[in-house]
Amino acid sequence: MRPEAAPSDNFLTFISTETHKVLGKITFDGNDPRGDKILANGIEQCQWNPRDEKFYLAIPDIGGSNGAVLVISTSAPFHVEKVFKIPTTTGCAGPTGLAISPNHQIQFGCGGTNALIIDDRSGIIIKTELTEGGADEGRQTARPQTPCMEITTAHTRPMCPSK
Repeated sequence: MRPEAAPSDNFLTFISTETHKVLGKITFDGNDPRGDKILANGIEQCQWNPRDEKFYLAIPDIGGSNGAVLVISTSAPFHVEKVFKIPTTTGCAGPTGLAISPNHQIQFGCGGTNALIIDDRSGIIIKTELTEGGADEGRQTARPQTPCMEITTAHTRPMCPSK
């Protein structure tokens, strides 16, 4: 999957790793049913989730509103399967970078004041990390045996969801 992230482009191209041929495309112009008719203002980081073998994509702004994390199929016909909308009340003004972690969690940096961890099955918010907004990327820590992740801000520190 290759994103074209400029707001004037906003599409994904799926390319075979074996033949290098284009297998499909999803456009986020508000008209493409494969893109759930989402009108995106930019595309951010994408990740592949080994648990469900799907792509996850951060969209910071949908139709002039707060963003979402999209779950995208990994085989043709490629399409958006789920949309996890991010409420403005979370203090996350659109997801940016994201990290897939153990235990069905996705952590993402956000515009705005806060960062979030959501459940990758339901989109339910597991943890709001106050004052960690403004980050452009998330990453899983070097300790894969823990559920902790780091978010890159002025003061990088682990985010560990409580269970």
